[in-house]
Amino acid sequence: MISLNRPHPQTLSLEARTISIVVLFMWFSLFIPSFGYSEEAECGVLYETSYGVYVDLGSDQGLKANTSAWVIQDGDRVARVKIEEVTQRTAFLRFLSKNNPKFPEKGKRYVLSYTKSDKYVPPEGERSPTLKDQNSPDETFIPLLVRPGTEEARVSTDARNIFHGRITVLHLFGGPLEGNREISSTRVRSSGSLERIESTPWTLEWSGDLGFRGGDGFNHLHDHEELRFELYRFAFSRRFDDHSRVVFGRFIPRELPSIGFIDGAQGEKVIDDQWRVGGVVGFKPDRRTLDPTADEPSVAPYITYYQGSSPDENHFSSTTGLLFSLYEGQADRLALLNDSKIRWGKLDVFSTAELDLDIGNTEVRNGPRLTRWDVLASYPVNDSFTLRGGWDRFERPDTEAERTLLRHEDFDDLEVLTDEFLRIWIGADHQLSKNWRLSEEIGFIDSEYEDGVRWLISLNHRGLPYFEDGSYTISLFSLEGIGDRGAGVRISAHVPVVKHSLFLQPSIAVRYTSFSLGGETFFTEETEDLYVTDVQLRGQWLISKSWMFSGGGQMTFTDEDAFFAMDLALTFKW
Repeated sequence: MISLNRPHPQTLSLEARTISIVVLFMWFSLFIPSFGYSEEAECGVLYETSYGVYVDLGSDQGLKANTSAWVIQDGDRVARVKIEEVTQRTAFLRFLSKNNPKFPEKGKRYVLSYTKSDKYVPPEGERSPTLKDQNSPDETFIPLLVRPGTEEARVSTDARNIFHGRITVLHLFGGPLEGNREISSTRVRSSGSLERIESTPWTLEWSGDLGFRGGDGFNHLHDHEELRFELYRFAFSRRFDDHSRVVFGRFIPRELPSIGFIDGAQGEKVIDDQWRVGGVVGFKPDRRTLDPTADEPSVAPYITYYQGSSPDENHFSSTTGLLFSLYEGQADRLALLNDSKIRWGKLDVFSTAELDLDIGNTEVRNGPRLTRWDVLASYPVNDSFTLRGGWDRFERPDTEAERTLLRHEDFDDLEVLTDEFLRIWIGADHQLSKNWRLSEEIGFIDSEYEDGVRWLISLNHRGLPYFEDGSYTISLFSLEGIGDRGAGVRISAHVPVVKHSLFLQPSIAVRYTSFSLGGETFFTEETEDLYVTDVQLRGQWLISKSWMFSGGGQMTFTDEDAFFAMDLALTFKW
């Protein structure tokens, strides 16, 4: 059994200093002065490699090779890329920076901000066609994602119901080669948007899946052998001519995603070129099942300040909000939230934080707590050398809603509310000669369940015999935790069997860990060595612009057991 110890008394003074720093940072972020590409188009990730991604956007939309661009998600720039290869309907983007580790994520849609290969310039002062009402019979409408300047670009005023989406059928199965702990999961996932509903400025966005899980390996889950529908987003929104907007339905606020899921409404008003004010009000769904519930009403007013618009110039944005929520009629949480991004010269910094103020029926902790603070920074020293680093801090908010989530038949120990996770890390990327690339990262972790130092070194080479666009990567990594120490090596490859169409990704990894089950953490005095080997093969076939088939299999071997897992997915997008 793992022992859970409370923080040392001197930790409080450190927390007080840390809270003071983040409060000052978020306050001054509202007043820091700071300082595009000509075209934007929606795109999706077709396939990821170790040095870039293929997207479903090409020369039809005006992309040209050997130019730079920005990938944008939810209004934020998440990665700078170079457009290296372009076909009529696809393009290969190579990463120039890594501003957001979430990118890329298959199944999500992004916006690519780039310079068009033609010289079309829209008339000065023309409003975006997605923002204005088309009530006049003399007005024409230019739909999204259609190249201006072509005969197809201008259509009648009846243009409406611009429909984009995808649906994926995924089946996963696996288990031990011997025994009855098999797992099985079938899911139907869908996401997309319906814009210009009946020629109005309204848009519907949705994301969700219908799933069924079975097998003895899943019998501890709340939805075991139960058909469940999980809705992540279903929201109607309207953007006005001045870029103010309203949202109704289920959504995660893009301005402050730390608010979490909300069943309710959001409004945002543009004050001027630098300031916006907004607010979110609604009910949080059940934290375990996402079912609608009225147990946790929440409200969060916020304010946004930003300066600068060009990705190549200094710019700054900061959103600060105050989240207040009840739980079963009692005041439960008051938290100061902040998301900030800054580019100063070549330095990119992203920060997101939650400062919880003690207003609820506290059982474990007293006083304000910095429950989460994540910072990510990157600095390209030159074209071949990029530095990056940051820190992550997390602890559970001491609220009744969180305590209720922890109280169930398998677990009822509220001392986990005192557990803290802190990680400080640095890394670098080196573009070497002859198509070699070196990446390394080291992190220092302090928590109740894992501590020590973790590191990762990866060496990538672009180019394989008979596959010029292929690549292979060799990675060395450490394993560090409470009571175990180890290391591992992984070799993987990306093989474009048919360029822009069929891709294979084989890999093999070997891990070694030494478990020490003695000391204060465990009852027994025992040491055990464990060797694990993973063999994996994944593939993706882009059948057409609309159809994609993907899947893979993995075998895991230990000294005593062997496990397998396989998944197959068919995707249709429109």
